[in-house]
Amino acid sequence: MIVDDIEAEWYQKFWRAAQEPSLYLASRTSPKTTLTYRFTWLRTFHQPVIVRVDETADGGWRLRAKQLSGHGGYSPGGVQKVVDRRLSDAEAAKLRLTMSASRVFEQPQIGCQEGTDGSRWLLEANDHGRYRYLNRWTPESGSVRETGLIMLGFTGWTFERVY
Repeated sequence: MIVDDIEAEWYQKFWRAAQEPSLYLASRTSPKTTLTYRFTWLRTFHQPVIVRVDETADGGWRLRAKQLSGHGGYSPGGVQKVVDRRLSDAEAAKLRLTMSASRVFEQPQIGCQEGTDGSRWLLEANDHGRYRYLNRWTPESGSVRETGLIMLGFTGWTFERVY
């Protein structure tokens, strides 16, 4: 299952505002050696955050994170903060361990998770030509939350509310 049309349009407006590529399209056109993970965090009343890590040709990882000026439950706004740097060896090891140990993309999709005030936690991967994603509404525990928090931690930013 791929994201439904309504969700796709919703997320796309945030990715467009952040000048983020479609990982789904990239999985269809990029070399099969490409590995990218992206976490999109849309809190209803707070700035949207998008964190992407790309495996580099030398086996390292590049972090690209953007915080938008809008609100995740409404409109994206523009790019407000950016981090673009290489992950340290320790961070890269933590990412690899988290992704393999949590088996986050092996979890089932949960349909119709909605609420009025909360947050969307979307994890995606272009895993060597295979697009994968997992979407959760305001997770309080579990591997989606753990993975998202680790990726947010790589940014070095602090957040007023994590929900």
